[in-house]
Order: sequence, then structure tokens, then C-alpha cells
Amino acid sequence: MLHRAVEDVSTGSDSDYSSSWISWFLSSKGNEYFCEVDEDFILDRFNLTGLNNEVTNYTQALDLITDQLDDDIQDESRGNLDVQARLLYGLIHARWIVTARGLTKMNLVDAHA
Repeated sequence: MLHRAVEDVSTGSDSDYSSSWISWFLSSKGNEYFCEVDEDFILDRFNLTGLNNEVTNYTQALDLITDQLDDDIQDESRGNLDVQARLLYGLIHARWIVTARGLTKMNLVDAHA
């Protein structure tokens, strides 16, 4: 998965966006050093403690990251929400990479970079 995400950066493919926000985010230019955070980590509310104070539209941003967001969001709102989702994923990622599983995944990203 991580190797494919690095390859997608060079092709600029947006095809993953429809299947997974995280896949799309990881394949976006400039995100080469992010790794995929395990879904169970993202869905565990304990791991997200306090992040609702850091991110505007926290609930919708989390729904976007986990592919639970309704497609009825207007384009203007979607752009702002995407910015907030990127911020939220970055904050979640920062917590993830200090776990044993996160450190292992970051070593894999570093090896492919």
C-alpha cells in the first residue's frame, strides 16, 4: 500500500479519491512521508482526545477521513473541509507514529523514499 501511494504521487492519479480519502491523501504530492494510520487507531476516540479543539468542523473532517461523509457537501464547503481533514490527519498521524505499529510503518515509508 505504501509503495503504491509513493508511485501514485509521481503519476498524479486522483483515482484513489473515490475509493479512500486516506489513499488519495497519501498519494498527493508533498505527503510522501506520511504513512497510513490503522483504521482502528483512527476510530478509537481515546486516540483523538482533544483534537476536536484543534480542528474546525472536527466531526465532518473525521467523517471525510473515514469515508463516512455524505456526498451532498457543497463544493465551497468541501474545499474547506478537505483542509481541515488534512490538518486532522496530520495530528492523528503525529500521535500514531509514536506507537510501536506507527514506528514500524514509518520505517517502511523511509525505506521506500
